[in-house]
Amino acid sequence: RHVTGAEPGRVIIMGETAGMQELMQWPKGWLVVTVMKGTHLPKTDTIGLCDPFVKVSLGEHSVKTKHVRKTLNPTWNETLELPVDAGEDVVGKFIEVHENNLEHARSIACLVVQLYDWDVTGNELIGHCYVEVYAIMERIGRPGAHGLELLLEVKDENELTVFGFDGQPTKLMVRIRFVLDEEAAQAKAAARLAQEERKRRKRMSLALEEERRLQSQIIEESLQRQMEAKERFLAQLQRESMMGGDVFACGGGAFGQTGLGHILEVITPALIRYEALPCTDMAAGVVHSLFINEEGNVLSCGSGEWGQLGLVQPGVSTSEEQDLGDEDFVYEQLVPREIHFHPPLFGSGSLKIVQVAAGARHTMMLSECGIVFSCGDGRYGALGYEEASQRMPRRVDKIAGCGKSVSAGSYHSLILTDDGLVSSCGTGNVGQLGDLLEIETSGGEEERGEAAMMRAEPQVIPGCSNIIFITSGAFHNLVIDREGQVFAFGSGGHGRLGIGEEVEKVLRPIKVCGLDSSVIMASAGDYHSLFLTGKQEVFATGSNQFGQLGLAGRGGGKERRYVLRPLRMEAMEDMEVSHVSAGSQHSLLVTREGDVYACGCNFSGQCGSGGKTALETPTKIKFLEGIKIITASAGSSHSFFLSSKLARRQRLTAQMVIGRIRNQSLAKAWDAWQREVDASYEIADWLHEAAGLQQEESWTEARAEAQTLLTWVFRDMDKALHAKEQLAHSEAWSLFKAFDLDGSGALSPSELRLALDSFGYSEEEVDFIILRCSDDPDSQVDFDGFLQGIWPVISSEHEELQ
Repeated sequence: RHVTGAEPGRVIIMGETAGMQELMQWPKGWLVVTVMKGTHLPKTDTIGLCDPFVKVSLGEHSVKTKHVRKTLNPTWNETLELPVDAGEDVVGKFIEVHENNLEHARSIACLVVQLYDWDVTGNELIGHCYVEVYAIMERIGRPGAHGLELLLEVKDENELTVFGFDGQPTKLMVRIRFVLDEEAAQAKAAARLAQEERKRRKRMSLALEEERRLQSQIIEESLQRQMEAKERFLAQLQRESMMGGDVFACGGGAFGQTGLGHILEVITPALIRYEALPCTDMAAGVVHSLFINEEGNVLSCGSGEWGQLGLVQPGVSTSEEQDLGDEDFVYEQLVPREIHFHPPLFGSGSLKIVQVAAGARHTMMLSECGIVFSCGDGRYGALGYEEASQRMPRRVDKIAGCGKSVSAGSYHSLILTDDGLVSSCGTGNVGQLGDLLEIETSGGEEERGEAAMMRAEPQVIPGCSNIIFITSGAFHNLVIDREGQVFAFGSGGHGRLGIGEEVEKVLRPIKVCGLDSSVIMASAGDYHSLFLTGKQEVFATGSNQFGQLGLAGRGGGKERRYVLRPLRMEAMEDMEVSHVSAGSQHSLLVTREGDVYACGCNFSGQCGSGGKTALETPTKIKFLEGIKIITASAGSSHSFFLSSKLARRQRLTAQMVIGRIRNQSLAKAWDAWQREVDASYEIADWLHEAAGLQQEESWTEARAEAQTLLTWVFRDMDKALHAKEQLAHSEAWSLFKAFDLDGSGALSPSELRLALDSFGYSEEEVDFIILRCSDDPDSQVDFDGFLQGIWPVISSEHEELQ
C-alpha cells in the first residue's frame, strides 16, 4: 500500500494504484538531508562510550557524516546531498526488482539511514531506519520549504527497537528537503561561499593564535634564561623528594583512574599525591585503579559504577547497624581513597592486604592470611559468589585452600592457592575458565546456553598443578609452574596464547613453546602476552597492531600485525629486565637499574613519552630518569610506575645533608617568588630546622651559600613579575581553548561547568564563579569574560594542575 504522511521510520512497500501514478510525475532533483543529532545510544566501547557516525543511502548513492568521539548523545548538524531520480525511472526500477529482491526494492524507494560505531579495527552497525521518501515528497518538495524534521527510531537487523544506555529507545533526528537541479546548483554555490568564508576566518584565527604564541614564546625564553640555574637545583630536589614508594601515573583519566585529581590526559608521568604513602603495590584496570600502602590498606580511584571501588560517601558509617543504600556509595573518585571493610564480613581486628587485581568492572583482593575478597560487577560470576553487584568488599568463602595470588580478567577471575592449584570463576565463553570441557560433555551447545558458560563458585582447574604464578588478560590466562613452564588457555585470537596457531578458544591449559629458558614472570594483556625468563630476556606474542610487541628491531615493526609464537625483544637484549606489564595494547618493561621502557599504543599518553604517537620499539621514558622504578602496571589506557622504597630508609651522609639544605633553601625561595612574597623574610629558623641535629663542619658554608642563592633569586624581581603577568595571559588562552570543546570561541554553560568541576569546585562555588562573568547563568562566556571573571579564581589551581 502507498501511505502518504506515514509514520517516520516505518517501511512502506509501494502500491500499484494512485500512488504509482502520482510518483511518476515527480521530477529529477536532489535530496538534502541534515543529520542533526542522536539520543540514547547504546554503550559499544569497553569504557562505556561510543564513536558514532551516520550513513545515508538512496538507491545506489550513499554519503556519511563524520564520527563523533566518546559520546552517547551525539550532535552532528551535517548536511548531506543525494541525487533523486525522476519518478518514472524509480517506478520502472521498482517494478523490475521487487518480485525477486524485496530489500533492493526498499533501497530504491526508501531512504536508508544507518547508525554505526566507528573503530580503528572496523565499524560496527548499531541499527538502521527506513524513510519512504516518495510518500512524503509532497511535504518536503514545496518551494522555499525549510524541510521536514523527523525523529527516527533505530531498529536492529531483526527490525526490533534498539535501546540505549539508559533503557530508552535509540533515536535519530534528521531534516529532509527536496530541491530541483537549479535550486541544488544555487545551494551548492552558496555552500561554497560559506565554506570559503569559514576558511578565511579560520586562517585569521590561526594567524592571531600564532602571533600570541610567538609573544608567549619570547616571554618564556626571557624567563628561561633567568631560571636555568634554579631549575637544575629544583629538578634534583624533586627527584630526591619523590623517591621511595611513590607512584607516578600517565595516560587517559576520563573517569579519574589516573588518581591525579582530574579527568585530563597526562602524557608524561606525574606524581600521585595522597597521604597514605608509601605504596607497595598497585593495579591498573580499565576504568578504575587500586593501590596498597605499607599498612596493608587498599586505596581506589576511577569509576565505581558497579561497585568496583568499594568506597562509601564521606561521612557514611560502615558499621553493622546501618543499612547502606545506593546513594551512600561512590560512583567516581578522582584521587585514591582508602577502602573501609565492613566489620561483620571478617570479624574484628586489623586486615592487611598484600595483593590487588583490577578487572573490567570488578576488584579482587588477597590478604596476608590468604583470605580473598572481591567487589564490583558479579553478573558473570567473576566475584566468586552469587551477587549481581557487590559495592563493598566481601569474602570469597568457597576456595579449595589458602589464597596465595589473585588475578582478574574482563569478566573472570583466577585464584592461586598455597598447594599450587588454580581455581577459576566467571564467564568462560572462550575457555578462560580452563575447564569448560566438563561442561561441554554434559550437553550440546544449544542445551547449555549462556548460563552454562558462567560459574560463580570457584572450582579447581583440572590438570593444572604446581603453579607458582598466574596472570589474566581480558579473555585469556597464563600460568607458570615450578619448572618455569608456561601454560595458556582462553581466547587464542591474534596468537595471544603463543601456541603456534590462531584459534577461537582453548578450553584447557596448553603449554607455550618456543621460550629459550624457564620463565619467572608473565603478563597477559588484552590482545598480547609478555614473558620474562630467568636470563632477564623478554619474549612477546599476539597482536602487534601498535607495536606493543617491540619487534621493530627484528625487522618486523608495526607492519607485522601479529605473531603466533613468542619472539624475543632484541631491542632489550642488553638490558637486565626485572618486570614486565602488558596493558590493553601497550607494554611496560622495567630494568634492574630502575629505568622504564614502553612500546605500543599511545593515543592517551599511556606510554609516558611526552607525545601521543605509537611507539614501535621499546623506548626509554626519559621523564623518569633519576628515579629508581621497581615495578609498573599497564591498564587499558593508563599506566602506573612504583619507585623504590629503600631511599626512605637510608641514612643521609654529611654531603647529602649539605646538598639537601642548599636545594631546599633554593626551593623555598622559588616558592616565595611565585607567591610574590617580600624578599626580606628571615630564613635562619628554617635553615636551622632543615639541618636538624646534624653537626657538620660545613654547616656555616652551606648556610652562606643558601643565603647567596636566595638573594640571587630576588635580584630581578620586578622584571620577572612583569614577564610573569604576560605569561599568565598566554596560559589563560591555552586553558580557554582546552575548555572550548566545540571550538566555537565561547564557553557554553555545560563546557564551563565541566571545566570547573575538574578543579574540584562544589556546585554552589561553580554558580558563584559563573555569575562573576554574567548575570545570566545560561549565557556563553568569551575569552575576555573568562580572563576577567574566571582566570583570577582558578589560576592557582591551574598552576597546581600543571
